[in-house]
Amino acid sequence: MRIALISDIHGNLPALEAVAADIRRRGVDCIVNLGDSLSGPLLPLETARYLMASGWLSLAGNHERQILTHTAAVVACGHTHIPRALRSRAGQLLCNPGSVGLAAFDDLEPMENVVENGSPDARYAIIERASGAWSAALHSVPYDFEPMARLADLRGRPEWAYALRTGYMAS
Repeated sequence: MRIALISDIHGNLPALEAVAADIRRRGVDCIVNLGDSLSGPLLPLETARYLMASGWLSLAGNHERQILTHTAAVVACGHTHIPRALRSRAGQLLCNPGSVGLAAFDDLEPMENVVENGSPDARYAIIERASGAWSAALHSVPYDFEPMARLADLRGRPEWAYALRTGYMAS
């Protein structure tokens, strides 16, 4: 079984469309959206409509602590925007697909932090079960980010525009 994981779209519909096209090309069995889909200054309504029409399983974001309290073979989470796959000490596959729609951000809550993926690419993961074991592949998909960067500028969010263009936060 092959499952594509997406997360942290943040209203970036063009990035989501690029990821969806790449996923279709790779032939997965299903797509699971891990949340943080609409927040931000870009295209939340349009993204919501796309997701509702997709038929994908979509989870609410920020619930990773609840998931981690149960012993499961795979734990999928988002929110950090950092793509990563690893194994817990108990052998669980832990997978964060990274962010579809925002490759860099900073925040002051709950403490100051900066996330920078170093490229504007949209990111997702495919997890696959073969011979009884789960594995993960992280994918980075180029897309035309400039219209979303211009929209962020137009909506008074130059920090988003810079992050969308570069994958870094302005210094």
